[in-house]
Amino acid sequence: DYFPKYRERLRREIMPASARALLLHGVTSVRDMGANLEDIVEVRDQINRQEIPGPRLFICGPILQKTLAGGDMYDLSAQALFRWTIDSPEDARMKVRKLLDAGVDFIKLIQGAEMAPAELAAIVEEAHKAGKTVAAHGLSENEIRTMVKAGVDTIEHTGLGPGALPYAEDVIKLLIEKQTVVVPTGIVAWVYKLTQEFPERRFNDEVRQDFPPDLVQDLEQSLSNFTGLRYFASAPGWIASGPGRWRQLINAGVRIVIGTDSGTPINFHTESTWREMQLMAQHGMTPLQVISAATKWPALVMGQGAQLGTIEAGKLADVIVVKGNVLENLNNLQHVTHVIKGGRVYK
Repeated sequence: DYFPKYRERLRREIMPASARALLLHGVTSVRDMGANLEDIVEVRDQINRQEIPGPRLFICGPILQKTLAGGDMYDLSAQALFRWTIDSPEDARMKVRKLLDAGVDFIKLIQGAEMAPAELAAIVEEAHKAGKTVAAHGLSENEIRTMVKAGVDTIEHTGLGPGALPYAEDVIKLLIEKQTVVVPTGIVAWVYKLTQEFPERRFNDEVRQDFPPDLVQDLEQSLSNFTGLRYFASAPGWIASGPGRWRQLINAGVRIVIGTDSGTPINFHTESTWREMQLMAQHGMTPLQVISAATKWPALVMGQGAQLGTIEAGKLADVIVVKGNVLENLNNLQHVTHVIKGGRVYK
C-alpha cells in the first residue's frame, strides 16, 4: 500500500531524506539496488550537483526479472515502477542497453534461476561488454550455482534463504574459483530478532528527525505488529541458518562486501551499516576485515579503487570521524561526529 501512497513524494521528499540520513550517519558511497529509473537518476544528479546532501550513488535503476509474481510482497502496479520483466534474450539485451544508455553504474537481476540460460547470458554479456558489473540474488544453493556459473559479479543476500546448513562444498569452491563477491545483508533478517528483543526500537528518534512526520507516523503504526508482516515470514528460519553459513564463507576466504538493503522494514538508514558490520564481526570477521569489507572492497568491486575505498594521496577525501576506537568496538561507528565526502564537510 505504501508504494502507491507515497509515489508522488518519492523523488521530492523521501529519497532525498534517505540520502541525507545515510550521509550524515557516515555512509559516503552507496550502491542503490533498485529504483524507478527517472527518480534515481534525478536524485543521483542532484547529489552530484550538490543541490541536496547525500552519498555518492552507484545505481542500477529497475531490477531485471522474469515475471512480476502476484504472490510477492508488493502489488503488481507498485512493482512495475522498479522492476522490468524480460521475455527473451533479445528483450534482455534491449533492456540492459536501455539502462546503460540512461547512465546506470551496474545491472541487477533477480529470479535468475527462472531465466533461460540464453536470457541470463545476454544480460551478463551486455553489461560486461560495457564494463559494468552484474549483481544477482542468491538465496538458494541452486540459485548461487546458476548465478556464479553465468558470470555475475556479486551475489546478494548470501547466507539467507532455504536449504541445507552449511552450504555444499561445491558452492564454496565455485565462489572462490570464480572470485565472486558475496553480500550477506544479514541485517535484513536480524532486525526481526533485534526488534523482538526490544520492540521499542521502532520508535527511532533519528528517523523522526530525518523524515516527514506523517510518514514517520505511518511507519511506526505499520510496525506495531511487525511479526505479522509478510516481509518477515521467512525471517526466523534465516536467522537460524545465516550465522553458520556466514562463518563458513568467512573461514573459506570467500570475498565478502558489506551491504544492508537499508530502508526495508525496521532496517533504518541511520544504523543499518554499522549493525551489518557488527553482525559480520560477531560471526567470524575481525574488525579490520569488516572495515575493509565496507570501504576498500566495495570500491574495487565498482571499479573505483583509484579514487575511493582507502585514504591515500590522490584519492577523493571521504573520511568519517567517530567517538571511540572502532578496532576495539565496532559499535563506536554509530557515534559519527564528522563526515567529509570528496573533501567537503557535511557534518
